[in-house]
Amino acid sequence: MAQEDSKKTASRISDSIPPPPQLEAQSLNSEMAKAFQELARGETTAAALETKLDGIESRIDELLASVEATLPKELASDTSKSNN
Repeated sequence: MAQEDSKKTASRISDSIPPPPQLEAQSLNSEMAKAFQELARGETTAAALETKLDGIESRIDELLASVEATLPKELASDTSKSNN
């Protein structure tokens, strides 16, 4: 029983002692490295999405142009006026 109490006391004492500055710096560096990795992954994802959206926009422009080309001239001019 006394041994358990001394272990609990030692545990409380060690919990209240801050880690050495070197360990704090290593932990901070590790957290910063993880944050930069996540940021880089996010940037890569954003770039891929932007590329896909550019492709979708181009396809929409092509479809719109083909529809406007098949419409009678009066309707096509009305459509282009409403788009601008």
